[in-house]
Amino acid sequence: MPALYRITDRLEAIDPQQKTNPSELIVEVLRTEELGSIGIGDADALESLRSLAASQSSYVDVFPDCMIGSLSIPNKAQLLEDPSCFGFYLDATRLIFVDDGDLCESILNEIAKARRAQNPTIARVLYEFLKFAVKDDTLFLADVEERLGDTEESILNRKRHVTNHHMLQIRRKILRLDSYYQQLSDMSSIMSDDEHHLLTKEERRLFHLFSQQTDRLMQRAQSLKDYSLQLRELFQMQIDTQQNEIMRWFTVITTIFVPLTLITSWYGMNFQNMPELASPFAYPAIIAICVVLVIVELRFFRKKKWL
Repeated sequence: MPALYRITDRLEAIDPQQKTNPSELIVEVLRTEELGSIGIGDADALESLRSLAASQSSYVDVFPDCMIGSLSIPNKAQLLEDPSCFGFYLDATRLIFVDDGDLCESILNEIAKARRAQNPTIARVLYEFLKFAVKDDTLFLADVEERLGDTEESILNRKRHVTNHHMLQIRRKILRLDSYYQQLSDMSSIMSDDEHHLLTKEERRLFHLFSQQTDRLMQRAQSLKDYSLQLRELFQMQIDTQQNEIMRWFTVITTIFVPLTLITSWYGMNFQNMPELASPFAYPAIIAICVVLVIVELRFFRKKKWL
C-alpha cells in the first residue's frame, strides 16, 4: 500500500501498516495489482474501477452506494506527452485512488499540509483534490495566451522559426487542454447532480462550484483555440504573400530579359542581307539599346512599386 491517510479535522498521513478503525474516514492510494484487496463487494463496480484506472480520460460512473471514476491530468510542461491517468473510488467512508505513478500521493500530501477545514468529509477531500489539479491553470492559460501573442508577432515579422509544424503543435496543445476541461466539467456536473443522493447538500454545492470553475477554464481554452486558428490563417496568409512576392520577382526578371532575348534572337539569325552586321557601330549601338531598355524597365517597375 503506497499511502494511507486519515480524516480528522484535516487530512492526516499515517503509516500504511497501521490498523484503522472501520468507522474512520480513510483515503488510500493503491497500485493496480492491489485492487483485489480493497473489499468492494459489487463485482460491476470493481470491474468498472479496474477499467477506468487505465482510461486516458476523465469520467465518473455513479452507482447506488459509490462513485467510480477516472482522471487524466496532462503535464502542463509537456502537453503532448501522455497524461497522468488514475482511477478513484468514493463511498461513505473511503476514498481510494488507483495510481501506478506518484501524482496522487504528491497532491494528497499537499492537501495534508493545508490548514484545517470545517467539517472535513471524504467527498470534500475529492473536491480539494480536483481543485488542486487546476489550481494554477488560470495563470497557465494566461501564459499560453502571451506565448500565442509572441507567435503572432513572429509571424508578422516573418521570423523563420515559425513553421507549419510549430503552428500544428500549438493547436494540438490547446485542443488537449480544451478536451481536458470539457471532461472535468462533465464529470463534476454529474457528481453535483448526485442522482443516488450519496453526497450532502454542501458537497453537491462544492462540486457545482468546481463545475463552474472548469466551465470558465474551458471557455478560456476555447477562446485560445479560436486565437490559434486565427494565427494559422495569418501564417498561411503570410506564406501566400511571400510566394506572391517571389512570383513578382520572377515576373520582373523575366520581363527585363524578354526584349534582350528578342534582340539576341533577331540578330542571331545571321541573314546575309542584314546591313547592321557589317557596320562598325552596330555592336556598341546594340549594347546601348539594351542598357536603355533595362533602365527604362527598372524605372517603370520602381514607379509601379514592384521593386
